[in-house]
Amino acid sequence: MMYTGREYVNQANTQSVPSWTTFDLGARYATKIQGKDGTFRANVVNVTNRAYWSGVASYGTVSQGVPRTLMLSASMDF
Repeated sequence: MMYTGREYVNQANTQSVPSWTTFDLGARYATKIQGKDGTFRANVVNVTNRAYWSGVASYGTVSQGVPRTLMLSASMDF
């Protein structure tokens, strides 16, 4: 879970973006493939696909949050 409170956009603190919370999930599976250690991973970022402003930068610019994203990876020792 990731939470960020309300952030102000301008120096006068009259404009702000609301707080937001996102949830991420991940799983890992370790196994042996032909006697070698292997690992498979799956991660889902922003499981609920919440739209949000992820950050405020200088000069009143804001960044859009990451949509639901699936990431897969595999690694193997050799």
